[in-house]
Amino acid sequence: MQSTSTVSKYYRGSGAIMFAEELDDGTISPARFALGNAPGIVISTTVDKETIRDFTVATQPISTEPIRELTQEVTFKGKELDIPQAKMLFLALAATAITQTLGEAQTCELTNIELDRYYDLGKRLVSDVTALNDAVPLVEGVDFAVWDATRGIVKLLSTATVIVAGDDVTFTFDCAAIVAPGLPVLETGTAPAVRGRLFFMGDPSRGDTWDYTMWRCQATPDGEFGLVGRDTAEFGIKFKSVDDPDHSGVPGTLVRVAAAA
Repeated sequence: MQSTSTVSKYYRGSGAIMFAEELDDGTISPARFALGNAPGIVISTTVDKETIRDFTVATQPISTEPIRELTQEVTFKGKELDIPQAKMLFLALAATAITQTLGEAQTCELTNIELDRYYDLGKRLVSDVTALNDAVPLVEGVDFAVWDATRGIVKLLSTATVIVAGDDVTFTFDCAAIVAPGLPVLETGTAPAVRGRLFFMGDPSRGDTWDYTMWRCQATPDGEFGLVGRDTAEFGIKFKSVDDPDHSGVPGTLVRVAAAA
């Protein structure tokens, strides 16, 4: 018997994956954003069946298994974390962005201090930081250090000579402006799910070229995200099909864009 295999149809996939968000009125935005480099994109179909047996005979064979429910899921493993992906990964909604006006001689009062501890000055992008204990100036590098000027964090040092635990310290500093649109802020755990339409546009290294559209889906986190690690982090998002009013009963559409020779 001769082989029925077609080697050119062996599939090794690559491609771009994009998402268009569901708008407040329930329609899908015409604007798509790319989800970026994805070491893994997997689609699965889950079928919930009812098994009906023929009880008219002793062996009670399976007569039929009608499908009660069918759902499709796309599991996405991403490498590029930006605001749109972070909304999905942390179930987050956008909050008021951080802005700040240019300020000179700003002050921050720290009461009942502890040494070898970090304190937030309440402003970002600080410079020319000085400090007083009553009228006695603190020495930078001995009594305090500007640990992170970008975030406005100082540290009261254990080597301090003019301050002790329980003292009150007044910091004075300048701060640069943070203009609109400012620093984006996401409030995690405030969105039940991000809904929209998912697009995959294939560019395989071998096999047929396929495009897939999941007409309406919910995006939810899938697994962990490593804030610290030796390797570049990966994160998982799962897209589960839900009913789309314009394509009711059709979770997705698969188009063969090009056939392998």
